[in-house]
Amino acid sequence: MSAAKPSVPAPGGFCSSCGAPIASGAHFCVECGATTAPGAAKGRSPWLMWAVIGAVCALIVMIVGIASVVALSGSNSATPPTGPPPAAVNTGSNACTQFWAIVKQVDSLSVADTVAGFKKVSAAAVDAPPPISRAAAQLAALDDVGPGLPAAWNGMVEACNAAGFTYPN
Repeated sequence: MSAAKPSVPAPGGFCSSCGAPIASGAHFCVECGATTAPGAAKGRSPWLMWAVIGAVCALIVMIVGIASVVALSGSNSATPPTGPPPAAVNTGSNACTQFWAIVKQVDSLSVADTVAGFKKVSAAAVDAPPPISRAAAQLAALDDVGPGLPAAWNGMVEACNAAGFTYPN
C-alpha cells in the first residue's frame, strides 16, 4: 500500500518529486532529498552530486594505485638466471702464492721438487692475467735448474709484484 497524500498542504507544501509534505523553511525533502529552493534543479540534491564526484575520484585513485603497483612490481622482479653461474676471475693470486712458497723453500727443495712446484704454479696460472700466465709458463717449461731459470724466475717475480702479489715477509 502506498501512503496517501494529505489533502491539506503542509506548512511548507509538498515535494515536487515524491509528493511528501515539506516542513516550512525546509530546503530539502526528508523523503527523497530533493531541493525545495526556488530556481534549484528539481529532483536532485547536492549530496548526490558530491557522492558521484567522490566515487569518480575514488575510482581514479584506485586505477592509479593499481597501475603503480603493477609498474613497480614489474621493475623489481628478478628473473632467475638461465645459464650456468659466471666463472670466477683468476687474478693470479693462487699462482703467485704458490710461487712465493717455492721461493721460501728453494734452498731446501730438490731440483725435481722445484720443477714440480713450477708445474703447479703454471697450472694455477691458467686464465690468470697474461703477465702472470706467461711467466708461469716459462717456469713450467724448465726441465731442470739451468741457465733459463734466472730469466723465468725474475719474470715471475716481476709479474706477481706488478699484480700486487708481493713477496710475503
